[in-house]
Amino acid sequence: MNTDEIATTRGSTVRSENAHTAQTSSQASSAAPTRAPQSAPPAIDLVDIHRSFGKVHAVDDVTLRVEQGELVALLGRNGAGKTTLIDIALGLGHQDSGTARLFGMAPHDAIKRGLIGVIQQTGGLPPEPSVRETVSTLASAYVDPAPVDEVLELAGITDLATRRIGKCSGGEQQRVRLAIALLSRPRLLIMDEPTAGMDVDSRMQFWQTMEKLTTGGLTVVFATHYLSEVEAVAHRIIIMNRGHVVTDESSRTLLNTERAHIRATVSEEHRDALVNEITALPGADKWTYEFDDGQIAIDGEKLEPAALAVLNTAGIKDFQMKRTSLDEMFTRLTGANTEESDS
Repeated sequence: MNTDEIATTRGSTVRSENAHTAQTSSQASSAAPTRAPQSAPPAIDLVDIHRSFGKVHAVDDVTLRVEQGELVALLGRNGAGKTTLIDIALGLGHQDSGTARLFGMAPHDAIKRGLIGVIQQTGGLPPEPSVRETVSTLASAYVDPAPVDEVLELAGITDLATRRIGKCSGGEQQRVRLAIALLSRPRLLIMDEPTAGMDVDSRMQFWQTMEKLTTGGLTVVFATHYLSEVEAVAHRIIIMNRGHVVTDESSRTLLNTERAHIRATVSEEHRDALVNEITALPGADKWTYEFDDGQIAIDGEKLEPAALAVLNTAGIKDFQMKRTSLDEMFTRLTGANTEESDS
């Protein structure tokens, strides 16, 4: 994604909107959008998107729909296709086939109307001006920007207003980028590693702001390596691998039903009876088993019946049952290949 390109596109075109557009826009005094009606088009609507680079299928016939007001985590290892897919959604890259719409319109039209905000992890900030000077200068690109004081407050950087950008930490600069992204009163915010460089308190404040904004109608799609944050804040989790969407579930569904594992020590004399009992249980054909030196390991979904069988077996020791974490699930779904650059 090229943030400067989006900012330039928005800045050069939003000024040319007619007086009616300015009047309509000025009716909203807040940086946060109003909640869309139920009949509103999806924020992102991608249908059968395919993009190849030579023999590499960076995005392989992906269909994806994100409704307005969702807070969505888009995950994947380097080379999974996340960046290519987002670039296509924003009109910064082209697809070989398929269609991309934002709020029911072509991506460049949505950007032209200031509906899209983008937060990159690095780049795009001049070091010399103060935080307020930087945000105020960029605000002048819009017909009816959100108030500078308001976006500074939402981003949690009011107390940094007079500090030079170059003196801000990496996490503070990320919050400056958030303030800038909110100037156009966007309805869709796309973020790459939004909390990189932030301390724990700043991350908590950041995600509280995101939750507040999505409750008000803003749609947020973000990529991050902080999977603990994904578990805590995302409404929906999408995982890509080698150009495909391999998981697309609500966070509650995914994290409540994902795989778990059981570990225990079982005596040799009771092992065969336990194996026979477990393999006869409903759903056992979807579980995996391993026995090694008196240890039993069971992996799968809905393992409660297996857990009871193990616990009711004589001589069981060191019983453990643990839900598979998002990190473990991510590793299982995407493999261990981290050598490819992101595409």
